[in-house]
Amino acid sequence: MTLRLAFFYAAAFGFVGISLPFWPVWLTDKGLDAAEIGLLITAGTWVRIAAPTMIAHLADRRGERKRVVVLLALAAFAVHLLFLAAEGFAALLAVSILVAIAFTPIIPMGENLVLLLSREGRIDYGRVRLWGSVAFIAGAVLGGRILVEAGPPVILVMVLATLGLGVLAAFTLPDVRPPPARQRTGGVARARRPAGGPGGGRAGRAAQARLLLNLFVDALGFTRVRPSAPSARLGEFGEPSEFSGEWHACHFLHLCYTHAD
Repeated sequence: MTLRLAFFYAAAFGFVGISLPFWPVWLTDKGLDAAEIGLLITAGTWVRIAAPTMIAHLADRRGERKRVVVLLALAAFAVHLLFLAAEGFAALLAVSILVAIAFTPIIPMGENLVLLLSREGRIDYGRVRLWGSVAFIAGAVLGGRILVEAGPPVILVMVLATLGLGVLAAFTLPDVRPPPARQRTGGVARARRPAGGPGGGRAGRAAQARLLLNLFVDALGFTRVRPSAPSARLGEFGEPSEFSGEWHACHFLHLCYTHAD
């Protein structure tokens, strides 16, 4: 099982290691100027803030993990094929938004699946996650060497290759199925709290919504105003391992954006 999960991380972060540094080069080769590339990347960033939590919310309601990751991986590969035919800023922008919707939730959803297994003591999270970092570095270094030799058009080929590996990796993931959200006793940790407490009832749901909103605000870069506000309130909702995929997707964005610098 460890090998299959490591394969998933390697494929996902190998894609990031290639696309993150080299995709603007491919866009330049397609005729976009710096301003257009900036607008395209900005639009994708805003989509990446919303897409993971929306899709993870649907996954939580069904208790799904593997099937969602498989469908997203297939969608990400299929949408990237559209870049073969896309010409001009408008077409590239439309495809880029679809890419952001399809690919961005894959990593937090996979991460949630891995943490569920780690909580059960079935895997060593560190040994699995390590291969994501190795693949990111390898993708950036080897991708740069290949780019120098073959030129910008090879970037899309490398991206499609890593996404193809990602599809294979998604199909090999273990089928972990936590109880659907609608079958739980309501909310993230209501089973541990009385009906009138922070984790239960209408007030509990409102508090959870405020927490998710705070994480969104932090992801947008306002954590320096209230750097510890969301983290200080996590204790109201139980241990982190009990959080839903929706919470995990939002917290994943929070960590990525606030530690980016």
